[in-house]
Amino acid sequence: MRHYIAILILAFGHTYSFAQTQLTNKWYTFSFDPIKVVEYNFTETTFLSNKLDWNLKRLPGAETGKILKVIKKNNTLYYLMQDKAAPTKVMVNIFYILKSDTSFSQPSMSEENTYQNDIKSALAFIELDTIRRPGMTFYSQKEFQRLKLLPNANTITKPDYKRYLLSIIDHKEEFENYAKEHKDDFGMMFFFAFLNNQTRATLAMLGYNPLIPDKELEDINDKFNDDIELKELKEKALKFE
Repeated sequence: MRHYIAILILAFGHTYSFAQTQLTNKWYTFSFDPIKVVEYNFTETTFLSNKLDWNLKRLPGAETGKILKVIKKNNTLYYLMQDKAAPTKVMVNIFYILKSDTSFSQPSMSEENTYQNDIKSALAFIELDTIRRPGMTFYSQKEFQRLKLLPNANTITKPDYKRYLLSIIDHKEEFENYAKEHKDDFGMMFFFAFLNNQTRATLAMLGYNPLIPDKELEDINDKFNDDIELKELKEKALKFE
């Protein structure tokens, strides 16, 4: 399971809870090309990841994992998994439940934290882990089907586009503040995957279909190129140094 896709799960304190995960069946997220759409499929004992294009047709690169244990505390789930790419290690995946049965957020961690030598060391890591990390937003299959039916993103209004820009700025600042404190605890490409994911999640929140390729995302920005009022916000939201 590639680390940039498996950028994944529940904190616990002194009492362990081995309740079953709520993450059953299929969940979906999206980001920039060529990641496009990622589909997760959970059973009680196995995990399957598929890559999809923007039309939700399957692409090569399916990956599987064995679920060894699930630790649950409050609204966070830690999944301890065995991955074919590193069969001698225990992979720790983190999922923050955003809305029960509807959405969760999956952060990235450094390989050192993600791949533990055994279950004992994985549990020790989880017990000490108190960091709240920015993550990619995933949606249940039911919610994802609803999002697909939302109006085309190119119909976005100026008031909604302004909210869109402000949201991007907030997410940039969120990640930058996190990175200052934890610069070694996420994968190299995660910043770009996270921001592209959150721009599309923002479209969904505003009531627009988020399943659009990068070119259509750029077209939304071009729609307001001549709007002087939005110029400063656009520069702050879309400029990367």
